[in-house]
Amino acid sequence: MIKTDHVMLWAIMLYLFTIVFFDGTIIFRGATLILFAAAWLFFPIKKGGLRVNPFLAFMLLFIVYNALNTFMGNIISVSIASLRLETVALNFLVNSIILMVCANKRYRIKIAKAYSNIAVLFFFYILLVDGTNVLQSRFGAVSLPFGLSGISGLVYNSNLVGITFYSGLVMGHIYYLSSKGQLAYGEINGTKFKRERASFFGKSTILFIGIFMSGSRSALLVFFIYLFTFGIMKSKNAGKTIKQAMGLIIFSSLAYIVLFYVPAVYNVIGSRYEVLIEGLLFGEIEAGTSFYYRNKMALQGLRWFAEKPVFGYGLDAYSLLSPYKTYSHNNFIEMLVNTGIVGFLLYYCAIFVLLIRANKKRKMDDLGNEGSAVVAFTIAILIMNVSHVDYVYRNALICMYMFAAFAFEKNRATKYKLPKGFGQKHAKNAYDIIVVPSKQDIVVKNESILHNS
Repeated sequence: MIKTDHVMLWAIMLYLFTIVFFDGTIIFRGATLILFAAAWLFFPIKKGGLRVNPFLAFMLLFIVYNALNTFMGNIISVSIASLRLETVALNFLVNSIILMVCANKRYRIKIAKAYSNIAVLFFFYILLVDGTNVLQSRFGAVSLPFGLSGISGLVYNSNLVGITFYSGLVMGHIYYLSSKGQLAYGEINGTKFKRERASFFGKSTILFIGIFMSGSRSALLVFFIYLFTFGIMKSKNAGKTIKQAMGLIIFSSLAYIVLFYVPAVYNVIGSRYEVLIEGLLFGEIEAGTSFYYRNKMALQGLRWFAEKPVFGYGLDAYSLLSPYKTYSHNNFIEMLVNTGIVGFLLYYCAIFVLLIRANKKRKMDDLGNEGSAVVAFTIAILIMNVSHVDYVYRNALICMYMFAAFAFEKNRATKYKLPKGFGQKHAKNAYDIIVVPSKQDIVVKNESILHNS
């Protein structure tokens, strides 16, 4: 007999697969309906799985506010705003289901591994379909499977492809960190951990190549910010920090040589990164470049915001106001223009609540691995909101909701301790001693378990 929680997990994995391969198509909508049906029939979450969740509360208020603003406010286009509101509300409902499932750490880790594997599969799909043009165009601008039309028309958007690879890399990192914790507490043996580690580094290399070749400056920068922030939080001594810094410098130097001294690579993507570096370091923005136009769009957006600062012009209004007929490529500007200061504060209050709570959980956990990754991801997203719009796109949102499950899960132990003489790195027995926050009792289980099962 099939277990109901397995049905739920497979429905989520199918949904994640269609987000990567078929976003916006009829196949994606079918997978969404299957997920809703599975949640209605088989929802496996036990009572008390989550604490009171201000992250979800702020996100819900953000949707309610935009619904009221769309149908009662003075906005540019009710029809356009309604379509975007439908997408935002649907994302909230689906991601809320995923969040509640991910309150169980066992499920969360399985979903993270699945998403990472799907991103790797996506890399090989693009390589298979467009491999001959890898050094002739940005990696990722290829047709959707079966000739379908999705959110980017008939082809994938290269920036979205880069962010997909980045999200998959972070999810793979979360799974790898959980393996380190399982090894420390004897839940897996050293041989299995070595296999998991080799798999993680192999998949990470593939996904980084995908980010690099997509030509997405946002995806590349957010990856380095994530890596740097995570390294800082995990470093407990100066020597280790110096080693990590030296490794990053060597890696960056090699990437620089490939980008700017290999003609085939420079012509396709190196020139894009060159414009970014000149703009960030020297304030030189060459006219006619995408960096130049993004800067103009941001400045124009600030002027529109000043004219209508409280409630904004309505969802998706920026693309209607802009002479370029596109979004602002800046989440802060997009939110200010479309939703005003009210919507802006509701959305970013949710993210800051997630950041604060995740950092608190990170400090409570002796290993602190998942907490450090969640904090690093959230900080990286906040910084890179200056270069991409993520409040309507599903890749980054799914990660945030999954991480909110970690930040607000109720039953996770605050401290883990091992018996005296029980080595964390070479644990052989499957003992897990948990200090339960509510009762402060010590529970000993002589079996291999996950800490939130």
